[in-house]
Amino acid sequence: LIHDGRPVRLRLVGDGPLRADLDQQVQAQNLKDHVVLEGPLNQERVQDRLRAADIFAMASLAEGIPVALMEAMAMGIPCIATTLDGVFELIENKVDGILCPPVDIHALSQAIAQLMDAPALRQELGRAGRRRVAAEYDISRNISQLAEIFRSYLSDAQKELPAVHPQKDEPVGR
Repeated sequence: LIHDGRPVRLRLVGDGPLRADLDQQVQAQNLKDHVVLEGPLNQERVQDRLRAADIFAMASLAEGIPVALMEAMAMGIPCIATTLDGVFELIENKVDGILCPPVDIHALSQAIAQLMDAPALRQELGRAGRRRVAAEYDISRNISQLAEIFRSYLSDAQKELPAVHPQKDEPVGR
């Protein structure tokens, strides 16, 4: 995108064993004006970075259901992510975000360019992502549904237990 003359600023949040390698690559490719390695941030600073973002992109190779992606969607930020099992639970391609194959730099850059060029699409995907997270990941509703599942299983299990009648002189609980 930078080689195509696009105004891109990438902020990588987090830390890990490849941090020094990433920093060397940024320096070697003269990308320091475009790539910021934020390092580890507390939740408040992560929220600040998300509020300032135009697009959230997560090009992971392995994820469960990514909380960072869910948080970005909940904030109405248009999201791009890789086609991983857990991500499919959050994003339907071109409905509430854009999906790209893992390790496909061309597909990822095309998706980012598409959102850069289409403000209406960014807004639409951001709103749709927020609706999806609100509808499917509301903690109060999910707790109520889980409690109902437990009640149902407990009720069914109690129906299947044979009645126990202690002997006249036998203490209960043995």
